[in-house]
Amino acid sequence: MLACFQDILGHEAQKAYLSRVIEKDSLAHAYCFSGINGIGKALIAERITEHFLGKNIESQPNAQIISRIFDEKANKLKTGITVQQIRALNERLSMSSFGGGKKIVIIHDADRMTAGAQNALLKTLEEPLGDTHIFLLAEDSEQLLPTILSRSVHLHFSRIPRESICKLARVKGLSKDQAHALAGIADGRPEVVINLLDDDNHQKFTDELAVAFSFIEEALPLRLRDAETIAKAAKERSDVERFVWQVERILHDVLLNSLSAGHIVAFSDSQERLHNISSTKTAHHWMHALRRAEDVRDHLQKNGNATIALEYLSLSI
Repeated sequence: MLACFQDILGHEAQKAYLSRVIEKDSLAHAYCFSGINGIGKALIAERITEHFLGKNIESQPNAQIISRIFDEKANKLKTGITVQQIRALNERLSMSSFGGGKKIVIIHDADRMTAGAQNALLKTLEEPLGDTHIFLLAEDSEQLLPTILSRSVHLHFSRIPRESICKLARVKGLSKDQAHALAGIADGRPEVVINLLDDDNHQKFTDELAVAFSFIEEALPLRLRDAETIAKAAKERSDVERFVWQVERILHDVLLNSLSAGHIVAFSDSQERLHNISSTKTAHHWMHALRRAEDVRDHLQKNGNATIALEYLSLSI
């Protein structure tokens, strides 16, 4: 296995495969790395880029990093990668690489490319120029055109086991109980552990979690009021998606409690609160609510209306 992968937690099969193709100089022109954000797929793409082009890839002339741009008028990130961004990328790729080496592109939130952007990228994938390699990072690969996927090597990245996340947290200096709790919150995503080790980020997460707990516990009229407030206050769609994810994780724990499986909940330091919520309804109800929360998150990822989505979630709890 390549040295650049050795400190990355998990994904052994993917790292071994990529090491082989790199060592054999048979790296494909395009890859789709799919899986939830925070599990390490972006880190692997960055390490491959560093392997060929060196550190500080954002300043490397042969590296192109594409992500959603900030909309000054709306004061938030655009909902997707625009066709203008991909056309500009295609123009850069049509030029000779600096020094004659590889050109590497990483596209974050590739599943959020607009239809026009995907069609513009497709032309490049159909006729790759020179020694160019494109990495599409997507949570939901089904949002990409089938023709894009057919021209890419698709590698799916799964969540990291809780035990492995615990070991990572212990290495970072946490106690056994702290590591267990943080691993549950991380939900198989190592980057969440690293992020929450920062005191400010941990406080922000704690505050957001308190809002999600209250949302579930309060009466329906208050939930509907808060649904509108949360949707309007969100600076970008990802804020709403993160809130729904937290509600979803709490509902998952509530369901586990109602099934007498409270020993494996994510929020292990909120056992009493989870028990109190679960005791108000049946396990069947909480299973239904959890499924509706998953539907809401999927709706938001497809650019659905945030207010309507949160109102639907409110009625489902």
